[in-house]
Amino acid sequence: MDTPYTLTTQLLNALYAPTARVEAHDFEAGEEDDVIYLQEARSDLSDGLVFSIEAFPGTPNFLIALESAHHVGGWPTYWSTAAGPQEQVLAEALDKISGCSQTRHLLRRDPVA
Repeated sequence: MDTPYTLTTQLLNALYAPTARVEAHDFEAGEEDDVIYLQEARSDLSDGLVFSIEAFPGTPNFLIALESAHHVGGWPTYWSTAAGPQEQVLAEALDKISGCSQTRHLLRRDPVA
């Protein structure tokens, strides 16, 4: 497992999510996404809401998506950013988080630098 992308750390620093945990990408295992699990409580059916941060190897582009981490039937996506450079994707994600009833409470008023 590799260290999380800088974009993952920047997103996490903009959130107030004390129970969040990060599962970093692992290129050797073929996993290119970092995943931020937002909720501590898990069930037999789901790990709850997650942010997935996808990198596009060989490019400076990323994508962030808000998804439900279901154990069966895939991970439905609530929204995703357009693929693009890190700063652009982070700005779009923060805008989407602030406009989403399921996530707006997670934004810090004063993000950690």
